[in-house]
Amino acid sequence: MRVRTVHPFTVVLLSLALAGFPVPASDGAKEPKEEATLKDEDAVLEESVVVTATRAGEDEPATHTNIPRQAIEREFWAQDMPALLRLSPSVQHYADAGIDLGYSYMSLRGFDQRRVAVTINGVPLNGAESHQVYWVDLPGFAEMTEDIQVQRGVGKSLYGAGAIGGSVNVETARLKPGEGYSASLGWGTFDTSKVHVSWKSDLLGGGWVLGLAASRLASDGYRERSGTRMAMLFVTAQKLGPRSVWRINLFGGKEKTQLAYLGLTRAELAQDRRANPLRDLDTFYQPHFQVINEWQARDDLTIENTWFAFFGRGKFDQNQDQALGFEFKITDPAVSGESFEGVVRERWISEWDYGWLPKVTWRHGRGTLTAGAELRIHRGHQWGDVSAEVAPAGTPSRFRYYDYRIPKTTTTFYVQEEWKPDERTNLVFGLQRVSHRWSLEDRLDDPLVASAGYARYAYDVEYAWWAPRFGVHRRLGRHLSGFFSVAESRREPTTYDLYNIQEWYESPAFRGIDPATGRLTDPIPREEKLRDYELGLRWESSGLVAAMTLYEMRFRDELVFLGALNDVGLPVTGNSDRSTHRGVELELGARLASAWELRGHLTVSRDVHDRFVENVFDDTGTLVPVDRSGNRVAGFPDRLGRLAVVWRPRWGSVELGATHTGRIYVDNSESRDRSVDPYTVVHLDVAYRLPARGTSLRLRVNNLLDHEYESYGYFWGVEPTFIPAAGRHAFLMLELRP
Repeated sequence: MRVRTVHPFTVVLLSLALAGFPVPASDGAKEPKEEATLKDEDAVLEESVVVTATRAGEDEPATHTNIPRQAIEREFWAQDMPALLRLSPSVQHYADAGIDLGYSYMSLRGFDQRRVAVTINGVPLNGAESHQVYWVDLPGFAEMTEDIQVQRGVGKSLYGAGAIGGSVNVETARLKPGEGYSASLGWGTFDTSKVHVSWKSDLLGGGWVLGLAASRLASDGYRERSGTRMAMLFVTAQKLGPRSVWRINLFGGKEKTQLAYLGLTRAELAQDRRANPLRDLDTFYQPHFQVINEWQARDDLTIENTWFAFFGRGKFDQNQDQALGFEFKITDPAVSGESFEGVVRERWISEWDYGWLPKVTWRHGRGTLTAGAELRIHRGHQWGDVSAEVAPAGTPSRFRYYDYRIPKTTTTFYVQEEWKPDERTNLVFGLQRVSHRWSLEDRLDDPLVASAGYARYAYDVEYAWWAPRFGVHRRLGRHLSGFFSVAESRREPTTYDLYNIQEWYESPAFRGIDPATGRLTDPIPREEKLRDYELGLRWESSGLVAAMTLYEMRFRDELVFLGALNDVGLPVTGNSDRSTHRGVELELGARLASAWELRGHLTVSRDVHDRFVENVFDDTGTLVPVDRSGNRVAGFPDRLGRLAVVWRPRWGSVELGATHTGRIYVDNSESRDRSVDPYTVVHLDVAYRLPARGTSLRLRVNNLLDHEYESYGYFWGVEPTFIPAAGRHAFLMLELRP
């Protein structure tokens, strides 16, 4: 069958308008290609990556590190994704429970994960309202992952959440025909356990291949009442045709986790490091559905479409001995100061996200033109119920004290041209248009709160901008290459930055209000604006890979961490007028001998406020302005590093490694008393191949030297608190990978 000649721009318009209609495959055509950057699977730093609108190839001007399947299998034991991502430079992580299971968090170049764009198969994962990524909803997801690319800085992300610190692009398994299975079983300290099984089919009718995987992880946690129980199911059906690829993914699970986000003062740490002031429980489930199609309309034209939807529903219960009526926004004098005893606050979330990601790639002469869009629709509903064992006279023992909806629509259009004037040079020009529109509608109608004069606010806002980028990559010799890039990015405030409607003490951050309707106008928080400069060099040969990146990130209105969390455990932020982040990243991988390898990376940075006046409470409780200009930005470690030596004898492997985290200031005062001390943690990983084919026994020992340290901290206006980390702990696994 012959393929008709169609003008590329005609195909672009038709594909964007009629993308939902499948096109018959053409016989004898070429399969869509994957760009591989690794010629030798046993190389020290493997690179294998599918190039997409969010992912960079080896000859693109973007600072990135690829974590392929081989490295994931080698390094993953049961930890959450943030701990696994420490394989990449400039990644720091910590976990509330003191071990790497449960609520875990990552930062990239010091920017917390709300400012890191995370995608799974190109589908944005960051929460539409909070920008957070809740890795606890994806337990054991590394087992279903084909590879991960971590980009630092603005990178190549053309849609999704604003890539301020960088982006993390997770690609799930691409199946090939041939029946196979794998399994792993593990148990360790703090009653930590893991069970994982997976299976894939041979070629089924219609050319489909089916894959199934399931995981269950559990732990009691290092800290008191910080246990977690998590389960995940992953189902995929994939079809590879002559000119098209279809992938249908369904995954998700349920988690039940005891919360431990409050830290301990130094005095409390000295008394009992494992203490946890909270008695809260979080329960949530979030199923994801993805349909991905890649169609090669012509040899020089590829059209891709992704349709996605995910749903989340759950709550967390806050247990309190007592609370006063005004904490629930009760303004009636007869009730506001009265005490409710044995209080449980149920904070509920129900949300839908769905959207469409079309993309067209046209290869013309020496260039490649990419154009695409993102449409994401979010519908969020949050409400809070209070129940009390003993309530004031005349007051119900259960009532609702907040209830609101936030609909949000995100649209992005982008275009990018890659042009190769010669075989060694690659120029990239890009432009992105982003728009975020959302509103808040207070739906509270409980008479206990609403009838007492409680103000019901509402607002409509839009944040929109253009973001250009330019870069050049040049091969300077057989082994040496370099790049330079300059790009802009922005990120809109979260809904909590504008108004945390859940809390009695929060006022809307708006300049205008209609007293008759409660409609808010002219928001005070501004989107943060970044201009990112990157300069990199890379040397790659058969036994050595070395890379260096210099970066300077200039901000206006950076949304910086102010040191504390709000009542739902999310960071409190404010705009810093001017700030600059500068650093150098070094990356090394070397084969020392036939059975020995050395891997490591180091980041040294300087992150400062150029101009920032912060309003803080003094000793009398008065809010006063304090000049923080010249101080380090809170939350940014000054050094991050990892070093590992690997020995691969015939019977298995042995890895001895260490990670280092520099000093982290927990607020913007740059006071050493309000900082997390630097720490270095050593680990040991030993794998032994058993006689049975594909079977191995593996022991992972974390914090081998039993070092006592804290991994993060906060400042609540009186004294700092810190998140303690576990001492020496181990995990033993039996793995079957035929």
